[in-house]
Amino acid sequence: MPEKNAVAFSLPKTRRFIEPISFKKIFFLLIVFLPDFLVAQPQIALSKAYWHTGKVKEGALLKEKLVISNIGNEVLEIKIRQSCECISLSFTKRILKPKSKSELIITYDTTGFSGQKNEYLFIDTNDPKNPYITWLIEADIVSVKKSTQDEKSSQSKNEEVLSQGQPKLSIEIYTTPNCSYCIKLKEKIIPEIGRKHKIIFEIKEYDLSIPKNYERFVLLEEKYQDKNNKLPAVFIGGKIFGGKKEINDKLEKEISSILNMSHVQEMISVENEIRKRLSSLKVLPIIFAGLIDGLNPCAFAAIVFLIAYLGMIHKKRTVEIFWTGIMFILGVFMIYILIGLGLSRFFLSIYGLKNISRVVYIIAGVI
Repeated sequence: MPEKNAVAFSLPKTRRFIEPISFKKIFFLLIVFLPDFLVAQPQIALSKAYWHTGKVKEGALLKEKLVISNIGNEVLEIKIRQSCECISLSFTKRILKPKSKSELIITYDTTGFSGQKNEYLFIDTNDPKNPYITWLIEADIVSVKKSTQDEKSSQSKNEEVLSQGQPKLSIEIYTTPNCSYCIKLKEKIIPEIGRKHKIIFEIKEYDLSIPKNYERFVLLEEKYQDKNNKLPAVFIGGKIFGGKKEINDKLEKEISSILNMSHVQEMISVENEIRKRLSSLKVLPIIFAGLIDGLNPCAFAAIVFLIAYLGMIHKKRTVEIFWTGIMFILGVFMIYILIGLGLSRFFLSIYGLKNISRVVYIIAGVI
């Protein structure tokens, strides 16, 4: 009997000892692993922070491998664009499953460049922590030929002396540092278009190596539903032109179209302003103004003189004088109506109107 009691007494103690330990373990595991289940998201990781090529000769074709990993627990989507057409990219995968990798082969053609050059890769992802990544490519390019003097930018920069009366047009340029085409675009191509079309450009330049400027450019693409443009890019008239070829082919045509549309819009705005003013006029003020304008002292003097002449000189009867006055009033009224409607020019242009008017004068005189 004592043995049974001892066993019965020890079981609750063991039970009470096991339960608290199990609960703590479960609680700890929930704290550690629950966020992963609740918040599933991709996370990008790069094998290198940047690429420094070192000193290279002009014309060298450089290659580099960048490994992109998805260390998150959701699918990672990648879009990459380069700051210069001298850089070409080759992807193995643009969509990465969780815990997978992709190799990006970067080819950099240094032909035509010299000195310190910085180029960039702009990586867009669906990683909420790193939606936009700017990846730097540094190069020290040694020219193999004697450098010639560049065109003086000051000559093309403000060579034109533009009058204040010329129209202004806003244009945005999205550039990268040390971009030779960007400099040419800003200091030569756009000013030449301005001189040709007699227009002043208000140039706003945004350096895409600054994160907030790149984010602005991405939002601009989303707003106008024109994504994945090449760089550098130009924004004008609600359109984005990306890359050297598209800018050279389409920019001037778009500017011509905007200028033509601006003249049409100017005419439409004038017409709308006229309609707005006419629609704001009320009937009673118009009638009142017409009555005031109708009080013509010359017309009064003319009819008084006519009645006095007919009554005293020609001894006309009262009825004849009355109808003569009525005809005079109607004649003046019709002339004012025709002038107001703009029909007087039409009647004056009729061939032989002078002869017709003489006949009318004779008939009126006889009457």
